[in-house]
Amino acid sequence: MKDCSVEYALDLLTGKWQMHILWCLCQAEIIRFNELKRKLPGISNNALAKSLRELEENYICLFDYLFISS
Repeated sequence: MKDCSVEYALDLLTGKWQMHILWCLCQAEIIRFNELKRKLPGISNNALAKSLRELEENYICLFDYLFISS
């Protein structure tokens, strides 16, 4: 663990899209994956999914998953 809590926090948010994603998440109470993707032009599905997974693994965000069966 880092000595400085600010340095530790910044290390968790070093990805190219992390801050952009957090900004969009803070602007909406509930947002679906594709809605979020539309707000982030240029991000691929894989990059968005990876960034969201990292945010969740670092306990920065908590996600609810809705599974719809047909």
